[in-house]
Amino acid sequence: MTKQDFAFIDRLWNRLTGSKFVPLEFVKQVRWQGGHDMSGLSEENILELLEGRFTGAWNEPAFSFSELLAYYSVPNSKREKSRTKEEIVGWVFASFVIADAIKQNATDWEMQFDKFVDCFVEIRSELEIDEAIELFERIFHRDEVFEP
Repeated sequence: MTKQDFAFIDRLWNRLTGSKFVPLEFVKQVRWQGGHDMSGLSEENILELLEGRFTGAWNEPAFSFSELLAYYSVPNSKREKSRTKEEIVGWVFASFVIADAIKQNATDWEMQFDKFVDCFVEIRSELEIDEAIELFERIFHRDEVFEP
């Protein structure tokens, strides 16, 4: 992830939740929502991913965040409760991590695309048009150089 990604998540969190973005609390939320599938990543690993400092192997983030995308992609009609604003920001973060894992050849869009799109369609109304465009540009820009 880049500094721009972090800033995007920070802005989106502040706008959607109406509260100040606290990275460590966000990491704890993401890890909790990922459940057992996140057990291979520590809070520090997830914080490193969020802050663009991750230098480890990408197989574990690829698996964990793929499962997190699957969790977020379950339609509201099949969930016990409505998707929260915090989950929307978590989905954005998971999408960024998956895009980076793809650039690292740890996964591919063939496995991830439907999960990404299913949730995007559902949460689209929560995003401003410029946020949706920025999100798609960030995730699908093929010539982007990966910045650790």
